[in-house]
Amino acid sequence: MAARPARVLGAAIPALLAVLLGGVGAEKAPVVVHRKVRHSALQVSRLGASGARHRHGRRQDRPGSSGDPALLQQLARESSAAAAEMTAEAQDQLGNIELAHQEAAGAQHNSKTEGDMLHTALLENNENLLVIQKLAETVSKMKVQWQEIERQELLCRKRVADLRNGQSQRVEDSALANSVDDAARA
Repeated sequence: MAARPARVLGAAIPALLAVLLGGVGAEKAPVVVHRKVRHSALQVSRLGASGARHRHGRRQDRPGSSGDPALLQQLARESSAAAAEMTAEAQDQLGNIELAHQEAAGAQHNSKTEGDMLHTALLENNENLLVIQKLAETVSKMKVQWQEIERQELLCRKRVADLRNGQSQRVEDSALANSVDDAARA
């Protein structure tokens, strides 16, 4: 309870200071008084006295509207011409809407087709990448096999060279052995 008077007092002090200080050396702002106006009175002030009448009152206030057939026929022609104009405009807009709908459907179809084509291209690229990966694996296996073949070739060449050296050594040894026999016979 003690906090409530302090809050009221706290709000009243700035308001009191504003009133006291605002009056010193400052112009007074004009006071605006608002009052609630009935809806019908607001319509009268907006539309004027003739526009606020009800529809039935307007028809009766027109000159000759009480039964003048010429005026009624003229109004009918005007309304039928306006209706025909509105109908033509509505048909034109309907045609434009149908054309826009067809274009949107075509664009949607093209977008779906492009999406399908992109999906197909993506699958083809994945397949191509898989083929390239398999080729790379095959090439690496072939390199390992080629290196093994080259190693075996070097071993075979070494054996052939050793066999040739062995044969030439035997031929030499035979020739020396035969030459010793010839020297001893002589």
